[in-house]
Amino acid sequence: MSQRDRLVAGRYQLLAPLGRGGMGAVWRARDTLLDRDVAVKEVLLPADLGEEERLRSYERTRREARLAAQLNQPSIVTIHDVVDDGGHPWIVMELVSGRSLQETVDATGPLPARRVAEIGLQLLDALEAAHALGVVHRDVKPANVQLADNGRVVLTDFGIATRDGDPSVTRTGALVGSPEYMAPERISGEGAGPAGDLWSLGATLYLAVEGRSPFRREGITAVIAAVMNQPPPPVVRAGPLAGVLSGLLDKDPARRFDAARARAALAEAAGTAPARPAAPPATPPAGSAGHGPPHWPAHGGRSGPTLPPGPTGPAPHPAHGGRTVPATSAGYSVSAGYQPRPPRSGRPWTLAALIGIPVALVLALVGGVVVVMANSEAGAVAPPGGAASSPAPAATEPPPRQSPRGYRVESNAVDAVHYSVLVPDGWSVNTADETVTESDLAFRSYDSLHSFYVQYRDTYTDPENFARDTESWLEGEYDDYERERLEDLDRPGEWTVLDATFDYTAEGYDPQEYRTLVYTTVDASGNAFLLIWYSPADLWDALADEREAVMDSLLTYSCEGPSGCVPGQS
Repeated sequence: MSQRDRLVAGRYQLLAPLGRGGMGAVWRARDTLLDRDVAVKEVLLPADLGEEERLRSYERTRREARLAAQLNQPSIVTIHDVVDDGGHPWIVMELVSGRSLQETVDATGPLPARRVAEIGLQLLDALEAAHALGVVHRDVKPANVQLADNGRVVLTDFGIATRDGDPSVTRTGALVGSPEYMAPERISGEGAGPAGDLWSLGATLYLAVEGRSPFRREGITAVIAAVMNQPPPPVVRAGPLAGVLSGLLDKDPARRFDAARARAALAEAAGTAPARPAAPPATPPAGSAGHGPPHWPAHGGRSGPTLPPGPTGPAPHPAHGGRTVPATSAGYSVSAGYQPRPPRSGRPWTLAALIGIPVALVLALVGGVVVVMANSEAGAVAPPGGAASSPAPAATEPPPRQSPRGYRVESNAVDAVHYSVLVPDGWSVNTADETVTESDLAFRSYDSLHSFYVQYRDTYTDPENFARDTESWLEGEYDDYERERLEDLDRPGEWTVLDATFDYTAEGYDPQEYRTLVYTTVDASGNAFLLIWYSPADLWDALADEREAVMDSLLTYSCEGPSGCVPGQS
């Protein structure tokens, strides 16, 4: 039997090699018990290592892999199992579909500074979660950063992770890790700590934005000499990342940027770098034309999607204050380190600020997309309303809602109308859009390529009219609009779905085909909602599961009168 056909620990069938490094080989494998594909790493050590040291290293690998398995963070690869077979450990991990950062740069060249800053923020999330449990990765490098097809940035290969304070060399003096991305203090034998991981993060981001490793030299001796004694080459492409790269690559760990300073600098770089076309705007202002920032009419009735009157002053962003109180699932932490900005009142909500697109389409889709689903197990969390006059006070808030693994609950309330949706872990609130009102929810994916909006409207009584108004705006605003379908949805209540493609052209970029899914509905209480999802057409299938979960997740409640909170859908 070849290694390819081997059944590890009587359960994991090796299918194909995925890669090989100094600490072993990684395989695509089939979990024959759970009938799913996984990644399996065979942990191997140098052949000349003494038996006692070999056994000690294997035990350390088992211990740290089990500890890493406790890390529940979207940017850390999930470890499913640690098994022994053939006298050494095998680590069973989730299989992340995509390319590594190293492979991406090798194939396409350096990445834009803003994208690199976004990657850095997600990797920082992963490192901070690990460091909080005393786990030091010790091998952060581009080859161990996976850019998943669904947008996640995942730190992989905790196979040589150690507890803070463990030595960075073995007792035989062999370096453990990749010297090109290894901090000077580790090479000198001072120990592995969180500061060393941050150095490695800096070297990794340097390669991502500059296209080359800062300490790549001919031969291991030259590499070590460069890490220990030479500054990284001056940056050419880094732009707003220059400061954080310099701070992370300070050879003195006492002066090196800590996680807080790195996060602040990366967040600033992510917000100031040139915008890329990431998703079209999402709501059609009536009568808008061109690609400037059009505005919605204050009251448009049936002529087009409209916003309810705005508040008299700045409204807190949903999920960050005011009348919106999010119920997030355990273990979720908002990435990107942004500071939310309050939207201006009475203005349309757009994706334009996020991706450089006109305000119009944001609301056009907002006007044509909505999914409101209600089931008895969940509802939005909102501030108290009026009390019922009956002896037992009527509920003024919907019941608490639980989120499945991989998602969190985001909720909103407009007067007595409450609604909530599920949002994938790792997606951030779209705070770049200053025109989001307090009646809206807006989110973007890890890489800003995909976006999702929810809006409540009080001007529609027919979901089909709502969808057709949205389609009319799309046809007039964007090139090559093509409807895939516009029809009733087969589900309880009144629902219409619009599925369409169009070409969006951001300034300075070639046209890109986008696809949008728009749900419109009017619930049992007469409240109209829309849900909008945008993705580049060539990435439409990448987040199919997430799109289905999100678009089918909206729950609505009307919380007024003696009956308390009444579900809007059944």
